[in-house]
Amino acid sequence: MTDLNYSDYKILIVDDISEKVGVLRIILDGEGYSTAVAQDGKSAIKLAEEIVPDLIILDVNLPDMDGFETCKILKQKKKFKETPIIFITGGNQNDQVLKGFEVGGVDYIVKPFHYLEVCARVKNHIQISHLLKNQKILINDLKKANKHLHSASRTDPLTGLPNRRDLWEKMGDEIVRFHRSKSIFSIIMTDIDNFKLINDHYGHNAGDYVLTEIAKIFNSNCREQDKPGRWGGEEFLIILPDTKVQGAVILAEKIRNQIEAHDFIYNDIKIKSTMSFGINSYNEVLTMGECLKVADEYMYQAKNLGRNRVVSVSS
Repeated sequence: MTDLNYSDYKILIVDDISEKVGVLRIILDGEGYSTAVAQDGKSAIKLAEEIVPDLIILDVNLPDMDGFETCKILKQKKKFKETPIIFITGGNQNDQVLKGFEVGGVDYIVKPFHYLEVCARVKNHIQISHLLKNQKILINDLKKANKHLHSASRTDPLTGLPNRRDLWEKMGDEIVRFHRSKSIFSIIMTDIDNFKLINDHYGHNAGDYVLTEIAKIFNSNCREQDKPGRWGGEEFLIILPDTKVQGAVILAEKIRNQIEAHDFIYNDIKIKSTMSFGINSYNEVLTMGECLKVADEYMYQAKNLGRNRVVSVSS
């Protein structure tokens, strides 16, 4: 284990007998710890709140409340849940040792004190506490990293929309919900018309800009429960829970009109674009792949009919 700088660790000694306190301070100060002293339970709780010690040495016998009650009160506070508390007990006091463990103590020191024993017990619990804190930090860092990786694996890096993988899983969830509660959902498959011409004429950076602006238009028009995402290239998919074909057509027409009217300004250059839309509603005789295929076929019908239009099963 990496050597610790013990001067960074604060130890609170709680005892009303000055001779014992003096001995403990000599031992602990000699090892480099920073020490503070309280002479009763109430002042110990108050001082602990102020300095937040890394370890507490607590005598069982105190003038106001005993060490067990003091320990229980400290352990009820969130900031002291993990603070190691070592009890001071008299010799052959097994009942006190057991009660100390029951109220949250981690160890005990028997009077009269032995220098090496005090040093060893304190050092052991300081190191354990250090390891536990580092372990918690590591676990939290790993959780954050996993959350980021999970999000990144399901997010299109350019547009910030859900990617094909996430859309596939969401559609699977909706199919399960449909079979459980007959909750109808529809999908919109849409593709930017003549997108290759935008890339060829204005450059790929301009094409990327158009993609990100279209993603914003999707987000601004979809409900919170809807799932617009990038299916691949210039193709997008929108999953609409609890929506019949008619409702999907209304949304698609709204988005289509906005995109047609939108001026995509890139480097002071105005770019115009349109999109073609195919809509299908899931039913129990379709597989997921078949449902997507039908929507895709409708989208290509829209392109063959002149682009910039919406085609659905009800068209």
